[in-house]
Formats: sequence, C-alpha cells, structure tokens
Amino acid sequence: KSMEAIAAILAQAAMPHGCLAYAGDKQFVFSESGKSFLMYGRQGARFVAYGDPIGEPAEFADLCWSFVDLARRSNGKALFYEAGNQSLPLLVGLGFGLHKVGEEAVINLQDFNLSGSSFKSMRSAHNKREREGLTMTIAQPPHSDALLQELKTISTLWLGGKAGREKSFSVGRFDAAYLNHFPIALVRREDKILAFANILAPADGSRIAIDLMRYLPEAASGMMEYLFLSLIEHYRHLGARELSLGMAPLSGLSSRTVERMWSRFGRFIYRHGGAFYNFEGLRAFKQKFRPEWRPCYIAVPPGLSPTRAMAQVALLIAGGAKGLIGK
Repeated sequence: KSMEAIAAILAQAAMPHGCLAYAGDKQFVFSESGKSFLMYGRQGARFVAYGDPIGEPAEFADLCWSFVDLARRSNGKALFYEAGNQSLPLLVGLGFGLHKVGEEAVINLQDFNLSGSSFKSMRSAHNKREREGLTMTIAQPPHSDALLQELKTISTLWLGGKAGREKSFSVGRFDAAYLNHFPIALVRREDKILAFANILAPADGSRIAIDLMRYLPEAASGMMEYLFLSLIEHYRHLGARELSLGMAPLSGLSSRTVERMWSRFGRFIYRHGGAFYNFEGLRAFKQKFRPEWRPCYIAVPPGLSPTRAMAQVALLIAGGAKGLIGK
C-alpha cells in the first residue's frame, strides 16, 4: 500500500531524490491527506530523514513535526540529512542546529551551451570519444533480464575496485527491482556496454538526477565526463530544466574539518565520490560543468555534534561498520 501511495506522489512531484524511496531500505511518514511523505532510516537510536519531504509544500511542517514526535516516542532522536533550502526555516523552528555538509551541483539545462569557449576542451574530448565509437542511448523500463545481467557484471567489476560494500540510503544500489523503475543510460562501443547510469526523472521529467553510475575499470578514462555531457545534451533537447550531478563537499567548512570528514566518510556519503581520492577532486570535476551550487545541510538536535551525527549517517549509508571500513 505505501509504495502505491509513494508512486502516486512521485507522479506529481518533480523531486528526483524522492525516487530513492523505491530502494527498499527506508521507512515513511505520510501526511494526513496522503499527498506527501518523508522518508527515513534508523541507525541505533537515530532516526535519519533523507532530503526534504516530497509532495505538497504546505504539508511539510506537519510532516517534520510528526517525524520528530515518532523518534521521541521511540526514545530516539531525529536527524535530517541532505536538507535543502526548502526545509531550513522549518528545521530552525524545530530547534535543530544546521551544519553544511556539501553542495549539490545542479545544471540549468536550458542555459547550458557546449559550443561556448569555456567548454572547448570538454567539447573536443567528447567529439574524440564519439569518433572512437562511443555512443549513449537511453533504455526505458521495464528492462530485460539479459540487460540487467550485463549491467550486474559491470557493477560487480566497478565495486571490486572500491572500499566497502554496496551503499544505500542516500544513493541507489544495484538491484533489479529498483532499477526497473528508471530509464538507464547505456554507453557502448559497438555492441559492448562499457558504462551505465540510472536516471531519476519523476513527474513531468523537468528535474532529473543521475543516480548509480558504473563503468568497466578499463573504460574509466574520461567516462564520467562523456556520460555527463551526453546526458546534458540528451535531456536539454527533451526540454528538461535541471540535471543534478549529486553532492560535493564544500569549502565553506574549515579545511581541517572537511579533510577529516572526507577521509572518514566522504567516499560513502557523496554520490560518485568513489571515483575520486579527495574532496577537491570531486568538486573540481563537477565545477567543469559550470553548475549552480546549492547548499545541503545536516540538521541535528541540541547536544549532538555534527561530526557524531555524520558518523551515524555514514554507518547507515555503508550498512554498518563493516561496510564503512572494508569488504
């Protein structure tokens, strides 16, 4: 019943992060009308809400209150992770402290123009890869078992080079039932698939986000750039307004704090973070696309340090301590 209600809400709300509700690793709080929801996970006594509520903005305040009360009744404490500007006044009103944890890179697709001088080197690299035989196509769901099996092989090889296990909560995970909700971008050379990414594009598809992005290790060079540019051009021509490349850590925190948080949590917390060895690398890569940077926060109750709160979030994303420290 709850997944039917979520599908109905997502069909109306162009909020890509809401699609992570399909991952099967969260619980939900619904508004009285059933037109809005908030999703959360539990890590010990911490109830961690992910992102802003989804649905009718007029219902968000009551949803946040309901979530805090739910945690309190269970002798727990509520946190809000990756809260955006829409939720900040509500969270301040609830008495939460706000701490910036990153910035989301969002591309205004209708203003993006690859032909400009600032994109000259990216354009030439993109054209070179197309001359070398790379193509990008979008496969619509439902997907065949044969395709999903081929993608699983790529995913397994990709994960083999990363610390820890498959992540969850704030990012999608490789699961056939989950991926069957989404279009999947496929990069091929001739008939061989080299990389893929599933696309979060709810409601009218005006706002979209790249979720899982995985590629064969031998095809790593330039692959993220090629896929991002191909998706920008594809969805720009379809009339979409925004494409999110996910979060990157930000320089607004002290360098010592950011370094410490990145070394402990970064590759787990930041989408596409596993491809980079430092937070500067991830941010600099996304900056090449000239995005708008939108701040994201963790909201913590009085008496809880943001670093402790981030540790709880990292454990939730990693699936426990074993996932955080290694395979």
